[in-house]
Amino acid sequence: MAEVSSHHCINNYSPYFNRMSSMVVRYLLRLGEGHTYFIFPGRQRETMEFRSASPSDAKDIYEVQAQSCRSAYYDVLDDHSIIDAMEDPSTIDQIQEWLEYTVDDDQAIHPVAVTDKDGIVGFAQLLVGEHAPDRTSSNEAFLQSLYVQPDYWGRGIGSELLETGVKRLPSDATTVSLEVLPQNDIGVSFYEKHNFERESTGEFEAGGTTYETVIFSRAVTR
Repeated sequence: MAEVSSHHCINNYSPYFNRMSSMVVRYLLRLGEGHTYFIFPGRQRETMEFRSASPSDAKDIYEVQAQSCRSAYYDVLDDHSIIDAMEDPSTIDQIQEWLEYTVDDDQAIHPVAVTDKDGIVGFAQLLVGEHAPDRTSSNEAFLQSLYVQPDYWGRGIGSELLETGVKRLPSDATTVSLEVLPQNDIGVSFYEKHNFERESTGEFEAGGTTYETVIFSRAVTR
C-alpha cells in the first residue's frame, strides 16, 4: 500500500512555514479543541478547523500538495521530477486508498486544516511503527508530509499542523524526525525554529532522479 506522498516533495518546506509576523497576522485565537480564528488587517475573520483527514478528502489534499510543491520548488530545482510526480492525477487514488487503509490506525496521524471559506488548505502526516521508514527507532515518529495551499502561506498554518500532529502521537513516541531538501533555506529555518536539529543526511528518488536530503529530529513535546 502506497503512503500519501511517499518522499515526493514531502515536507515541501515552503515559505509559508516561517513568515508568521505581527505585521501580517493580528490575532490567532484558539477556540477550543480543533478550532482557531485567524484575523488579518482589512480582512474578514476566518474560522479554521484542524481535524483528521478522511478518504473523501483525497482530491482536496492532492490539490493542496500539488500547488504547494509547484510554488515551493519550481524556481529552486533544475529537475522538476518531484513536481511532475505530485501533479500526476493518479495520486488522488493513492491518497484515497492510503487514507482508507489507515483511517482507524493510530500509527498514521494526518491532520488537515479546513477553512470555512476554501475548505482544506493544509495537510500533514506523521507515521510511527510499521508505517515509519526502516531507519526510525521504535519510539520515533516520522513527519512524512506537510503542505499548505499557497494562498494561505504566511498565516502560521504550517506550525499549527505540525504541533497538532505531534500532540496526537502515541504516548510512547519520544522523538520526531523528518527529511528536508537542503536547497530550501526557508524550510530548514522553519524546522530549526521549531527546535529540530540536524542529525544526518539521506536521499530519495522521484521520476528517476535521486535527491539528497538533510534529516532533522527533535524530542516530542506535548
